[in-house]
Amino acid sequence: MRKKTLMVAMLLGAFMLGACVDNDESASVEAVRTAKAEQLKSVAAMNNAEAEAKKLIAEAEAALTNAEAEAKQIQNDRDKAQLAIDMAGQEQKLEAALLDAQAALAQAKTDLANALKTADEATRTRIEGLATNYYDAVTSLNILKRTLFGTKSSLVALENGVTSAESTLANDIAVQNAIIRKNTNMIETYKKSTTPAELAKALETSNANLASLGAKQTTAGLEKSYADAAQTNAQTAYNTSNYMTKASGSYSAYVDFGTTVSQDNKFTYTDGREGTQTYTKYPYATVNSVSFEIEVTKKEAAAKALEAPLKTAQDAYALSKKATDDAAKAWRDAAEADKATKEAAYNSAKSTSDNDLLAVEAAQSALDAANKVAKRWRDDYTYLTSTGVAAQNKLVDALNVANKAASDALIAQMIVSDDYSKESTRNTALSNLSTGTDVNQLIADCEKAISDANIKIDDLKATRADKDALVAEKKAEIAALESRIQAGEANVKSAKAALDAAMAE
Repeated sequence: MRKKTLMVAMLLGAFMLGACVDNDESASVEAVRTAKAEQLKSVAAMNNAEAEAKKLIAEAEAALTNAEAEAKQIQNDRDKAQLAIDMAGQEQKLEAALLDAQAALAQAKTDLANALKTADEATRTRIEGLATNYYDAVTSLNILKRTLFGTKSSLVALENGVTSAESTLANDIAVQNAIIRKNTNMIETYKKSTTPAELAKALETSNANLASLGAKQTTAGLEKSYADAAQTNAQTAYNTSNYMTKASGSYSAYVDFGTTVSQDNKFTYTDGREGTQTYTKYPYATVNSVSFEIEVTKKEAAAKALEAPLKTAQDAYALSKKATDDAAKAWRDAAEADKATKEAAYNSAKSTSDNDLLAVEAAQSALDAANKVAKRWRDDYTYLTSTGVAAQNKLVDALNVANKAASDALIAQMIVSDDYSKESTRNTALSNLSTGTDVNQLIADCEKAISDANIKIDDLKATRADKDALVAEKKAEIAALESRIQAGEANVKSAKAALDAAMAE
């Protein structure tokens, strides 16, 4: 009995031990499976960020093609000024959107690093290295494409007279100054001596700042889209107003809508730099009421003058009608021998009265038409000089408010994008330090970039804002950028394939 009891206990213990091993193995397998899923999810997010950047650039290129077609049709300075503002806004929109895509790419890379924490060291090191290669390749390619778009946009504006050579030169110099600021900020970060713990803390803070600024960018982008929609509605209301429709027709010689002016909207970046964004301001329409009134009076006088011819025609018809009636009676009352003669007299009188009636109708029609024209001119004169002025001025005010609001929204977007760009630069510098890259080499690379930018600025100034020289230089820059982009796309493809292959193992 004791043997049986002991055997049962041993078997039960073995069974329970086996169950514990199975459970432990199941939990371990599940953890590995979950970690792998998170890793794949993060890589997919990186791929989505790359695809989003491609889409944004393609949309911007399509908008630039439309702007170029529009530029070729523009004949007046007002529309050119507005197109210049629109094209600059498109660049700012692309810049902000690409920064959002870059933030998503960086977040996905961070998420992948977190998901790899449970992997063995060799696997973690290899995949993180491949992810960094992919991240760097995509980032570099997007920068090249953004630069190409800006250069193409500048060339389109320059060749079509949308912007002057002087303003194009100023913009190009501003781009180089931005490069100088970026690398100067990176050098400042590199030169700060920090312990590994301090560096890790600084990187953690920077990541949090990027997340916060990314959210602010999204909000600024939405507010800008709302402001742009309101601006479009205000512009449409102005362009299609009853006042504009009337004045642009028969009365264009008497109504002047004035010339729009480019209004400076000054602002200050977070770091204290001054900036200026321009928007279009519309004036109130003015009416030459004296000349307009003279013309209206002429129309009324012309109509009045047609009353006399109508009266003459009516009198003539009254006489010829009476003669016709008399001839008809004579024909009816005539003896049989005189019937033919009286009939001929009646037909002659009838022909005359019919012609006189046609003359009355023509004169009446001419008078009615002249009165209609005179009334329309008088009514429209009253509307354009008094009744409709308030409504038109209200539309002008609304359009100017909308233009200013859109400009303010763009400025807000520019400021937060600039803040994000600076923090992203700092984050990159901190990341470079955290990987153990030689600090002296990092500083040397930044100093080289600053030197190249200063040389570029000197070269730009040497062109003395000559349009032909600038056009030729931009075309050369575009050719060089397209060649670098082709190599960059191959690099992205290769880095992505290597990462995908590692994740498929």
